[in-house]
Amino acid sequence: MAIYQERTYRNAVRTDDLVQFKVIIKETDLLIRAKRDLSVEAKESVLKYRNQLETYIAMNPAFEKRLIPIEEAPHVPKIIEEMIRTSP
Repeated sequence: MAIYQERTYRNAVRTDDLVQFKVIIKETDLLIRAKRDLSVEAKESVLKYRNQLETYIAMNPAFEKRLIPIEEAPHVPKIIEEMIRTSP
């Protein structure tokens, strides 16, 4: 497991007019600023997409560590499709 490193760059932006909240789930570590508190929606979204990724990786372990593009696969979640499509 990686050692946590403080993300000091997050303090470089001043946004006093926005609500700030964090969503941290496993390796996902987001700092979000918005006009209103969207922390519940953000957490639900992270959980949804992490579940899709983790499920796909459980069935296709090479996907997680692969350093070269893979062939497009049929019937995969949209997030996986986009990751495959945009890989270099």
